Amino acid sequence: MTRASASPAGKVGETLVGLPMYRLIADTLQSNIRDGTLPDGTVVNETSVAKAFGTSRVPAAAALRELEEAGLVSRLARRGFQVGQGAGKLHRVDLLEAGLVLPEGFDTAGGSRSHRARLYPEVEREISACLAYGKFTVNESGLARAYGVSRTIAHEILVRLERLDIARLEGSRWYVGPLSMDDLRNRYEMRWLLEPAALMRAAPLLGRPAVTRALRRVERYVDAETRPAATTILELEQDLHLDMVLKSPNSEMCSAIYRSQLPLLSTHYTFQKGTSVEEIRSMAREHVAVFRRLLAGDAAGAAEALEQHLRSAFDVVIERYQASPPDDFVAPEYMSREA
Repeated sequence: MTRASASPAGKVGETLVGLPMYRLIADTLQSNIRDGTLPDGTVVNETSVAKAFGTSRVPAAAALRELEEAGLVSRLARRGFQVGQGAGKLHRVDLLEAGLVLPEGFDTAGGSRSHRARLYPEVEREISACLAYGKFTVNESGLARAYGVSRTIAHEILVRLERLDIARLEGSRWYVGPLSMDDLRNRYEMRWLLEPAALMRAAPLLGRPAVTRALRRVERYVDAETRPAATTILELEQDLHLDMVLKSPNSEMCSAIYRSQLPLLSTHYTFQKGTSVEEIRSMAREHVAVFRRLLAGDAAGAAEALEQHLRSAFDVVIERYQASPPDDFVAPEYMSREA
């Protein structure tokens, strides 16, 4: 029902940046809409979707925006969306009671191990996406309430983020950010030094079918006429920088790369909303160059192309970087931006 995400097991735990919960929500709702489980006129909003998936409103909102872009839902005059584009009768129902089919193995039970494993990468991405926009406090009790878990679990999540240098405990309060211009520069420098080396180590382990699929996906945008959705751009970034690079058998290198990538890929969703079509074409061409060299058995050439891509990406991000959030930026409800 949804695209499976594979994290570098044994390297950086089960975390995965880019497209965690909101991608799963969007794919699941799309499937239920297309097969008629959620018929035209069904009302969906952040609250009802968050309740059905046992998540917070942030990924629910992102998923609904994506469905709106795809033309599967339309915005209501007052609040929320309806399935379809018609002006017929509205159906306000609990999504699970209406028959919403969740992915196999999906568990919304708050205290379970599977729920905890699923929850962490979502919170990790949500918090990391705020780092470029100032200093934020993270309310531990608010985090627990947002996800319907105990404060113990919320505390465990923040401790894990502390180990990645994302969160820090000052006195009795948790803080994240800000990500400064120097931080961006340092993290990109880490990436263009380490990611090419990791890709060379990973190259013999990458299956040809996987590289071919990634190549075909990104080739569609080499001559793009319009800018794809930001979520699509993130999927393309994940294909290369996570699914290929982090296949390296050097776990220490992968962990260092992941720590450098995390706030960059997470904030990328917001940055990419202002990306021009020509920048998308350029990114696609650079990814194509890496994948084609991999398929040709030229690992060194692929590594060189990857370094060039990261240096180019740094120049683009620096131009777009801003210390204050854009107008449509929404922080999780358990976070507050410091003045």
